Amino acid sequence: MTDPQISGAQQSIQHSGQEILPLTSLRMVAALLVFLEHFASGVGYGTIGKDFWQTLVIEGHIGVTIFFVLSGFLLAYRYYDVFLDGTLSLFDYVVKRVARIYPLYYVLLIATLIMGGTPFFTKQSLVNWTLTQGFFSGLTFSGIPTAWSLTTEESFYLLLPIVFLSIARFMPGIRSTPRSELARLTKLLAIWTVSLAFIGLVLSDVSKRTGLSVQAGFMSDIHVAIYTTIFFRFFAFAIGILSARLYQRVLVNRWQAGRGKALAYGMAALSALSLLVFMYLMNRAGGIYRDGWFYNYLAAVSSALLILSLTNEHTLVSRIMSLPFLAYLGRISYALYLVQLTPIASSAIKSVNAFLDMSGWAIDYLTVSCVSAALYEVVEKTGAKAVRWASRRLRKPVTAQRIELAQ
Repeated sequence: MTDPQISGAQQSIQHSGQEILPLTSLRMVAALLVFLEHFASGVGYGTIGKDFWQTLVIEGHIGVTIFFVLSGFLLAYRYYDVFLDGTLSLFDYVVKRVARIYPLYYVLLIATLIMGGTPFFTKQSLVNWTLTQGFFSGLTFSGIPTAWSLTTEESFYLLLPIVFLSIARFMPGIRSTPRSELARLTKLLAIWTVSLAFIGLVLSDVSKRTGLSVQAGFMSDIHVAIYTTIFFRFFAFAIGILSARLYQRVLVNRWQAGRGKALAYGMAALSALSLLVFMYLMNRAGGIYRDGWFYNYLAAVSSALLILSLTNEHTLVSRIMSLPFLAYLGRISYALYLVQLTPIASSAIKSVNAFLDMSGWAIDYLTVSCVSAALYEVVEKTGAKAVRWASRRLRKPVTAQRIELAQ
């Protein structure tokens, strides 16, 4: 979740090493929804008739679901075929995942701990250093409050090669026909989804029986676990994987032939409307921590429809989402997502509000966006380059040793 500027979204889609501009911009939308949840909500549950906007903003965490579905789509798009063909380098895969997440995260974590006067190494901060806070209900929002989702994202990164391996092992010849592949892939991903949910329930029960839930809060609150762990969030990634294959095996030819424009518009409209409806229903059911959690799964399906609609370069929506300005906001969305609730962002917001003598979520968003752009340019890009440089240095001795052994 690469930089070349390209004129058409479809051209970028045809080259997996390049950026899919409309989907990059979609990251901006997802991050904005999360931002609105934190900075623009002010009405409680069950007040839909009172303030429709505010009530929907409460469920802005749907943006995280969009992120997860998009992550599943992009990683399956880039790695599915090369893994099944046996040409995937696990070393390169790990390097790219590390470069994507860790440099910016650790810089922000260090800054957050320093500015908060928090000791670097304690039992509590250990989960922040290991990115496991999502598994501990009492520490889920410690350190960088929004970084709990990285626990889930990181878990998916580790799990994905195993998922691909299960596809190659248990479904030989899966790519025979599009219909056959999609049907069999759906069944396998359903097995993964149910199995992980069952494991999550078992871990929660074991934690309570052994006292781990009391001592460390590990999987102690099943409602929090449903929201923050891979055990119950895998469905969103699975929908992303499945939608990537639907695009590659069925829709890509239709889009390239200039057909299916009405279908893409219909998918975009349906996904946007259904997302709003599911956010509304979730709110009326008491939110994701209560009976509303089920609607998050439906929101994942809606997110996949939206992603698929944006892969058609011929629609106005896709062309708008390909605008360089929006794509740039998408590139800095990771920084914006992480920094928004840290002392860095609050200090910047306080300074700007005092300077302008005015406040509001729009001003706060512009302020945090500027901070995020600086973090993206100075920390995120530089950190990613440093990781790639270090990986090349590590790889040279291994390559040399292999050549020496061969000789």
